Amino acid sequence: MPFDEFVAENVIAGKIMTGLSDPAGLSAKQYFQSGLFHLRNRIVHWGYVNTNQAEAERCHTLAVAIVTILREMDRIRYGVI
Repeated sequence: MPFDEFVAENVIAGKIMTGLSDPAGLSAKQYFQSGLFHLRNRIVHWGYVNTNQAEAERCHTLAVAIVTILREMDRIRYGVI
C-alpha cells in the first residue's frame, strides 16, 4: 500500500498527521519530504547549518512522526499485535 493511502486509512497514522503543523494541502509524503528531507538536503549537500531552535524542534517532531508511522506500517504488514 502506498504511504499516502496508508496514512489516509490508518487511524494511528491519521492521528499523528493531525497532530502535526498544518500540512498546507500537501499529501503526507509531500509533507515529510518538504519538512524533513529538504532541510536535511540543505545541511548535507549545501552546507547550510544555521538552523534555529524552532527548525530543529520541528525536524525532531517530523522524524519521530515518520518513524512512528513506518513502525505502524511494519506492525500491520507483519501482523504484530
